[in-house]
Amino acid sequence: HLLSRRQRQMCIRDSISTQYLKLRNIPGGLSIVQFSDLHIFEKNISSLELCVEKINSLKSDIVIFTGDAICRGCKYLKELLFYLRKTEASLGKYYCLGNHDYSDGYNSQMVRETMKKADFSLLCNSSEELSFQNKHFFIAGFDDVEKGYLMMDDNMKKNVESGCVVAVHNPKSFSALSKYSPSLTLSGHTHGGQIKLPFSDYLYRSYLKSPYISGLYREGESYLYVNRGIGHAVFDFSFFDRKISLQSPRINSSSEITLIRTL
Repeated sequence: HLLSRRQRQMCIRDSISTQYLKLRNIPGGLSIVQFSDLHIFEKNISSLELCVEKINSLKSDIVIFTGDAICRGCKYLKELLFYLRKTEASLGKYYCLGNHDYSDGYNSQMVRETMKKADFSLLCNSSEELSFQNKHFFIAGFDDVEKGYLMMDDNMKKNVESGCVVAVHNPKSFSALSKYSPSLTLSGHTHGGQIKLPFSDYLYRSYLKSPYISGLYREGESYLYVNRGIGHAVFDFSFFDRKISLQSPRINSSSEITLIRTL
């Protein structure tokens, strides 16, 4: 609330990346909003409020959250619920789980319960059929490749191959998924490199173990978009027996919400 109305409008405009894509077997005129990697903790709750305001300003058909709601346990899930419940989408709101949603203790179940209360449907090795302008297509999601168990049965393969928007947290899963030609895969996880310096792409690919760092990629008829996320990487250290948490800065890799408009 420290920002003026004009400043908030500028923040909304400047952090939205828009892509116009012709997707295989996906109806034209569809709008999909993706956000990712909230990593919510005490120092970034205000960014969640602005994120939801941005999402709702786009009046999308589908909203997809591609994982990592938390990064320091479940202390702030009440705030997560309060804001995410306000997000709006005419066809539905969906999410997949990220590595932090698993790795912070037993918290994945609490994340699932919170997202369900916020009216987000979990896509975890599962799919759902949707209809838009009398045309049918699928939306699917997969478990995190590092902390979960990514699995595709014969029915999922059929749905993905027939025309599908896929949500999966880690973009390196795209290498395995692309042989089934999903129309569009949405991922996060990388933060776009977080601190992106000149000539550093090779280091990021090695560290993240993925050739996909940020933005739009294409493999045949399949597109991948890697969202830079909202939150920051957080590091803990001790100083004279005092525990301190610090956010890593973002350098040349600003926070992002993605808007996909199909042609």
